[in-house]
Amino acid sequence: MRLLFRAGTCIAAALALAACEQSKTELMPLEAAANQPVKVAVKEETGLVVPRVTRPGAEIPTEPVELAGRRWQATPTEYSLPTEMVRPVGTADGLELYALAWDEEPFDRLLTPVRPGSWRELLEIR
Repeated sequence: MRLLFRAGTCIAAALALAACEQSKTELMPLEAAANQPVKVAVKEETGLVVPRVTRPGAEIPTEPVELAGRRWQATPTEYSLPTEMVRPVGTADGLELYALAWDEEPFDRLLTPVRPGSWRELLEIR
């Protein structure tokens, strides 16, 4: 009985291997692989928001702005950050305000776009 089971298993394995296409086992030459475009298996969709510079050519206000009952003051600190690292949190006095994408309320700082890729920091006044 064991002999028949082992023989059947070997025959099934041989048939499975014989059914494989020959092209799947051949390697592609390096020169061809280096110039072949990459096939994307999964299309990732993100909900990124592209910030607008709300006051082009204008200065960031020197007076505090209020958002959600808290007052924020612009500082001279600027950050260079990609858009993927920020998310919108609100608007105050026509100024779009953003937070770091991983930050949760209560925020320790807010950001506003100065020019593409450049963000001005706002800190809470206590």
